[in-house]
Amino acid sequence: KDNYFFIILLCFLLVAKNLLLSDAYSQYGLTMTVGLFRLAFAVMFERTIPQFMKNTENVVLYRNKLLDTLIKFLVLLSVFQSFLPSVLAVGVLSLAAALLLLRWLIWRPHIGFRKFGNATMYLGYLGLILHFIFSALQLAETWSFGTIALHIFTLLCLGIVVPSMVVRVSQGHTGRKPQFLVSDKIAICFIFLSAIVRLLLPITLPAQYTTWVMTAGVFWSAAYLILGVRLVPFLFHARIDGKEH
Repeated sequence: KDNYFFIILLCFLLVAKNLLLSDAYSQYGLTMTVGLFRLAFAVMFERTIPQFMKNTENVVLYRNKLLDTLIKFLVLLSVFQSFLPSVLAVGVLSLAAALLLLRWLIWRPHIGFRKFGNATMYLGYLGLILHFIFSALQLAETWSFGTIALHIFTLLCLGIVVPSMVVRVSQGHTGRKPQFLVSDKIAICFIFLSAIVRLLLPITLPAQYTTWVMTAGVFWSAAYLILGVRLVPFLFHARIDGKEH
């Protein structure tokens, strides 16, 4: 029923793309692009985490329609943070972070972290919350360190969740039971290490900034190399269950 959020998202991607390619308005395009991806992940977390927890732990997570809708509305509104007065934008980002955190706590993370696959989703969700917090701090000029808010989103949210979903989808859509082997876990842990190196070490040891960026890149590349070796062969063969799709 909330697919209209994706319709809005797709329409504004065209606007964000053109702003991003404009010399005068590229910063507006950047914040809109990040905001639209935030919206996609916020909707995705709402849909998948309760489903995964039901399937793997037989746990029914608490759902509140008003809370879910308010979160999505605030995340959608934050897409336009660059066009809003600074005080209002900080308020939207802060309230979104607070409500996302409230729901994350309600969704029983102590159980979610028991299984690796679920843990990646909870960690990615937490990364989204941290991104909103640091975005608000940066906009309020309370505390900022370069583009740390952006990197929190790309490394701790997208970075953790995307390879986890690649593992699930590459197996599930080829007729296999989705499972995380040791190699998959190592790969995703490399992504997490990449995030730690890229986010924390440049702050604590800024003189070696280039070294940390390169090290993070090596961890990231190694992770996808490991995943590719295992999963890509699945995609070049027919489904093992004989189904067409």
